[in-house]
Amino acid sequence: MKVLFVVSESVPFAKSGGLGDVAGALPKEIIKLGTDIRVMMPKYGIISEHVRSQMSKVVEYEVQVGWRKQYCGIEVCNHEGVLYYFVDNIYYFNRDSMYGHYDDGERFAFFTRAVLESFPHLDFYPDLVHCHDWHTAMVPFLLRTEYIHKPNYHFIKSLFTIHNLHFQGIFPKQVLSELLMVPQWFYTHEHLEFYGNMNFMKGALLASDYITTVSPTYRNEIMHPYFGEN
Repeated sequence: MKVLFVVSESVPFAKSGGLGDVAGALPKEIIKLGTDIRVMMPKYGIISEHVRSQMSKVVEYEVQVGWRKQYCGIEVCNHEGVLYYFVDNIYYFNRDSMYGHYDDGERFAFFTRAVLESFPHLDFYPDLVHCHDWHTAMVPFLLRTEYIHKPNYHFIKSLFTIHNLHFQGIFPKQVLSELLMVPQWFYTHEHLEFYGNMNFMKGALLASDYITTVSPTYRNEIMHPYFGEN
């Protein structure tokens, strides 16, 4: 089985919280089961120079972000037996922090497309794409609504894990059509509309083949209004 683990952070490369710990530990355990699991994440500017020196570029291509085509390089590094792919774009990721920027919607719209466009360039079509939290949440949605019609994509399943429901990736609806190029008819309450904005995480909850949380306790908590974050 081939699995692509898509995350916004991972130990030991870049970490802001528990997501980074999980992304660093879980693939090493899954690979012991004989699974071909690889990890894809942004190549942030905060990644140490020592680690960056161990990366090698394997491919580069252009990614459509709205009306623009943006450069994307994929660099690779083997860490403790797990193959890591790093999505390289200096404009989006060479910054002094991972999150909290005015254009986070655009940055992770780019990352979404970069991930999905990478498969033919890497000649790696996973059986399962495992995505985590809002930064990667539109991958399952675009996979289900757009990429499923492309050759070699139709069999790919998606799994989405909620680590922190509080952060959902809520942005103005312009991100939907102008950056993600998602048709306007998906801007409805039944799809991506969320209190007048659009919601990345809602896309994954609607489109993923499987949904998990970090624990049974957290699963039960977020099913109640108090922890349900609207």
